[in-house]
Formats: sequence, C-alpha cells, structure tokens
Amino acid sequence: MIEENTVIVPTYKKGESQREWRKLQRLAHIARQTLSERDWPTVMQHLMMHAESRGIRFRYADGRDFGHPHVDEVWKDERYIRSFLRHEVCTHPAKDELVALCLMLMKRYPEEIEKAKFIG
Repeated sequence: MIEENTVIVPTYKKGESQREWRKLQRLAHIARQTLSERDWPTVMQHLMMHAESRGIRFRYADGRDFGHPHVDEVWKDERYIRSFLRHEVCTHPAKDELVALCLMLMKRYPEEIEKAKFIG
C-alpha cells in the first residue's frame, strides 16, 4: 500500500526506450525554458529537501527507499540536461531518476523553483 505522503520515483533501465521516457523529455524541455543548466542541481536538491520537510518520502515502486542522494554526487556535470534531452533512451539511470523526480516535484511545488534559483 502506497501512503499519501509517498512519491514513487520512476526507474529507467540503461538502453531502454519507452513512451514514459519521451514524456519525461518533453517535461524537461518545458522546464528548461525557466531553468539554466547551472540551476538544475540546486533546484533538484532544494525541491527534495522541501518535500522531505513536508513529510514526503521517496520510494521505488517495489517499496525500496530511494533515500536522499546528494544531487552533486550523482549529477557532477551541469551540462547533463542538454545531453539528456538529446538521448533516445536512458543512458544514466541514476541521473535520469533525479530528473524525473525533480520534474514531479516541480509540478507539485512550482512556487519553490524561484526560491531555489535565488538560493543557488
């Protein structure tokens, strides 16, 4: 049973092409209109911390805890979003999960995006 305060983190397998992948890319294209490549890691970290402060937990569909990876440990390359938008399939599962989670949280907490950009 999924609790109300749980966000399910989408998972992607390397090389897997799917409809959800395309949907994720379309959302990232839209978000890129307001976020520079340098903003993505800061906004991701802020949104995750904000959601957790509201009692939100991140889990995989199988119930495993997503934890709270530090975005800088996974992201490392601020130009990754540009690369992500060009890929036909998942190439970096850990990064792609963060992008998916960030986009879900942007939709849930749009007011936090500008705050995060200001912090960064």
